Amino acid sequence: NIHSRRFDHENRMESDGDNSSEASFPHRGMMVRKSSGSVSVDSVPALQNIYTKPQHQYDDYHSQADYSVFSALGGSNTLVLTARRRKNPAYICVMIVSVMSLILYTNAHATLRNALTQMSMLTLERRSIHTQFKIVEHDLRKFQRTIVRVAQSRGGKIQEHVEEKNNALSEMNRLHETIKDTNEAIENLQKHIQETSRQDALQKYGSGVLRVELQLSFPGKPDGGPDTSMVLEMASLDEMPHSVYMFLEMVDRKLFDGCSFILHAMDIIKAAPLPSDGTSTASKVKAFTRAGLDSVAFREYSPKYPHERWTVGFAMDGSPSFFINTDNNSEVHYGDPCFAKIISGFETVERLKSAPTRKDGMWYKKRIGLKRARIL
Repeated sequence: NIHSRRFDHENRMESDGDNSSEASFPHRGMMVRKSSGSVSVDSVPALQNIYTKPQHQYDDYHSQADYSVFSALGGSNTLVLTARRRKNPAYICVMIVSVMSLILYTNAHATLRNALTQMSMLTLERRSIHTQFKIVEHDLRKFQRTIVRVAQSRGGKIQEHVEEKNNALSEMNRLHETIKDTNEAIENLQKHIQETSRQDALQKYGSGVLRVELQLSFPGKPDGGPDTSMVLEMASLDEMPHSVYMFLEMVDRKLFDGCSFILHAMDIIKAAPLPSDGTSTASKVKAFTRAGLDSVAFREYSPKYPHERWTVGFAMDGSPSFFINTDNNSEVHYGDPCFAKIISGFETVERLKSAPTRKDGMWYKKRIGLKRARIL
């Protein structure tokens, strides 16, 4: 069939009498441009290979290149083979889904940042109101003492001081109502932050059991080995969503890599954003701040996750520091976020406990490196 089509093509070209002509072969995307004479498939080895191959092998060869050009030896005949690259619809779908996911995640992160800003402003406002309340309460007690003194010395001005006392009581009641309304607003905002954190964590990290591995580097000893790592299992996202999400974000962005454990005291082992390799402390702290992960927004607490032995909690000192409870600290750290527990690597914790400290018995002589933290 191929040869018969070739000869028909030659006869048509001779009858036309053109010095240059074009003909389309029955194969996809193929065109023969003829300068003079006829084209013989047998005279071009490359054409023999193409036409003698089965159709499925030709399809494989056809998809390997965008453009291919073969020149026949001993003549001026040229075969130009063109092929169109097919666009994979699955690739387009994946790209669209990826862009949409990135947009949704960016919007959710921006919403969380706005909520954290509002939370900080309400906290400052509550502190200001508490300060005013203390001042009014102090003035009220001062008025009461003044009334007692006046009543003992002069009975004529008691009514005046009673009115001042009533005014002070009214102001105190007003501040009580303001504090109540502010506390309700803060509680609602905290619930909003928790729900936003839970949704973000579920979307990014899934709903299963979440674990994080910490790899340590002890001074003067080679890395690796069974006593240089530990595994933490995160608390439930239904109970501690904000604390768990914040910790996972710090780990996912590799902010803890290169930090260190700095002290062992009062039944805790504390890790802080202080470099273990002698680099700049300011740059390490700024990395957390630039990411908006320098601290949790509020003291999230659940009675289902007390600070028992081998649990992990956030240090409420305005930093991303966390600590390991080496004993039951449920009463001492009541109200502080407890977001994980150690499930393996207890021998590593024992090495941390026995590491040499300074004369004060609290700070390590040399910082113990937190080499790497990763989500399993």
